[in-house]
Amino acid sequence: MNRLLLVLLISQLGILVSCQNQGAQSNSQVETNSTLVNVAQAKSLLAKGDVIALDVRTPEEISEGKIQGALEIDYKAAGFKEKINKLDKSKAYLIYCRSGGRSARSAKLMKKLNFKQTYDLDGGYTAWSSEN
Repeated sequence: MNRLLLVLLISQLGILVSCQNQGAQSNSQVETNSTLVNVAQAKSLLAKGDVIALDVRTPEEISEGKIQGALEIDYKAAGFKEKINKLDKSKAYLIYCRSGGRSARSAKLMKKLNFKQTYDLDGGYTAWSSEN
């Protein structure tokens, strides 16, 4: 009888822990949600005027070229979060860096700051420039 009770308690605890872990994962996924888009999708969004391009590369990287009309906020510079926080949160942004790491982190930050919509350019400016 004691063994049966112990088995039941352990199985119930396992279910509880499993449910808590699933909840934590889905909250994390919602928090970091950003739409990853390829170059063709990015061009379409820009052509429609649905998004504002946001370049988070360094000035040195930008000197080699950028998406026309893109806002520039250096991810590596002091005050990055404060500068991002001053942007219009009701607008949608297409974020890009050189290859995708900084733009993904920027999109995550912007979601935490309650921006309406962010798009992350898959492959960054490297992908963009290779298709143009």
